Amino acid sequence: VYVIPSYKRKDVLIKKTLSLLEKHKIPKNDIYIFVANKQQKKEYEEVEKMGYRLIIAKLGAVNARNFIVDYFKEGQKIVSFDDDIRELDVMVNSKKTKPLSDLKKFVNEAFNELKKNKLQLGGIYPVNNPYFMKKTISKDLKYIAGGFFFFINDKTQKINPEFNLGEDYARSVKSYIKYKGVLRYNYITFRTQNYTEEGGHADARRGEINGKTPEEISKMKLYKKYPEYIRPVEIKGRFDIRLKKMPFDKQKGGGKS
Repeated sequence: VYVIPSYKRKDVLIKKTLSLLEKHKIPKNDIYIFVANKQQKKEYEEVEKMGYRLIIAKLGAVNARNFIVDYFKEGQKIVSFDDDIRELDVMVNSKKTKPLSDLKKFVNEAFNELKKNKLQLGGIYPVNNPYFMKKTISKDLKYIAGGFFFFINDKTQKINPEFNLGEDYARSVKSYIKYKGVLRYNYITFRTQNYTEEGGHADARRGEINGKTPEEISKMKLYKKYPEYIRPVEIKGRFDIRLKKMPFDKQKGGGKS
């Protein structure tokens, strides 16, 4: 199934992610759109009339994604998109990317790769810049961006809501701890406009508390929870985090997290 949490961005959703999925001929019956509440469901009526499944989840990125984990059965193969993904791109060389030609084929190959390596979570390169991309598939600890990722549903992998603005880091670490690896295609990426659209995460990022942004607070809590796997960094005077280098260990996968 293909899932899309969306909040206050019906037009963005239609124009971008749904348009992308339609281009790749993904059946509407396989696409589930999760909204925050009854009011949002009403605002998204146009999407429902287009033939898509519309489900009331919960407000907040982590709450919505945890709802999705609960909504589907254990072991369900799930592909998650943000609502503002314009394109998936493949690296051609260090200066150029091109649109992914066959999403279904890629998804099938990706889940086969997860199964083969006894992994649960996978994703793609988080920045659309071919200069830094590599034609590799890695299995060590890597950041799996929340804009597009795929996973085999495991109900132990829900994320603590206090990590709301660092939830993709939390997901990456939590899956790594249990399965001793995460899958990442370092030659595939996505096109989006992070932080610029109204709604979505943008609403949660506004304001400061004691001089710290909500995102800094989330990431500080995450660092304190997982200091073995996360290192602190400073970017433009703000607290941020990066993942430490941790190897893929196929022999030790399938433990507790």
